[in-house]
Amino acid sequence: MFSTICVRIWFERYGVPLVAAAIPDNLDRVGSGLTERRGSYKPGMSMRAILDQIVENGGEIMAHNAEPVITKKNQYDYDLMYGYFCETKYRLEACGYHPRGIIRAGGEGAVSRSSEIDRWLVGNYEYANMGTLPQYAWDRVSIQQSQDDLKAAILEARNERAWLCFMCHGYDFGGGETFTGEADLIELLEYCRSIGIDVVTCGYMFDNYGSSRSAEALAAITNG
Repeated sequence: MFSTICVRIWFERYGVPLVAAAIPDNLDRVGSGLTERRGSYKPGMSMRAILDQIVENGGEIMAHNAEPVITKKNQYDYDLMYGYFCETKYRLEACGYHPRGIIRAGGEGAVSRSSEIDRWLVGNYEYANMGTLPQYAWDRVSIQQSQDDLKAAILEARNERAWLCFMCHGYDFGGGETFTGEADLIELLEYCRSIGIDVVTCGYMFDNYGSSRSAEALAAITNG
């Protein structure tokens, strides 16, 4: 879930899919990360064109919101929740995308897990990093850590046969003090390749490694 165009270039070059959390209001913005064409990406591409290329390269588009964040109080505001979970999805679908999941918007006062959030997720999304049910309760790991820590997390996930999802908003995410540029990303992708780690989309993980526990929990809340 990276947003700089240079990051996308390296995912394309290494032949691995990228997951992008897309905010509908930003689709007409223009990327500013390139001065010359690199791979399938070129200067002046709109976010919509970039997302189209991500999909063509085997990646996935998920729903996302800039604001407002969901709080303990406003989670009972029907219009706000409808806009957050439904309208965002419908706007992306109108652009030709098929968001199966949603990435929460973080910020001051935000809550990410509640039974009210579950009610909006069920029926709209198959998976997310918000909510209490198993298919919604997975979380992201910030890329803004040292290379040693990131590699240790990847190795642990491989040994434990676990799902690990890294995220960032660009190389300078979190201040850019540890994960600082293309060299760091290349090193990480090379490390994944060297120990036999597959980089896949959230949809791939859901389709191939979904558990009966998730299905049972979904049935329980739907029937309840």
